[in-house]
Amino acid sequence: MKYEYLGSPQSNPNKPWRWRPWLEVRFTSDEGKTIKTLGLVDSGADEILLDIPLAELLNIDVRSCQEDATTGIGGQ
Repeated sequence: MKYEYLGSPQSNPNKPWRWRPWLEVRFTSDEGKTIKTLGLVDSGADEILLDIPLAELLNIDVRSCQEDATTGIGGQ
């Protein structure tokens, strides 16, 4: 599958744009409320991260969600 890469502005003047595979994603709540946003494709990810304001818009009770720590490359 191929994804269109979209540029994100960066603060480094030598590399003003960073190109990444973003795509439109749609979340739908149990009540049928739908929100569209952009998501970054990470083919090596085992989980997804969802911002709390977006979860609240979907009527997800974030207090009842499982809390966990995440790490990046090198365990950071």
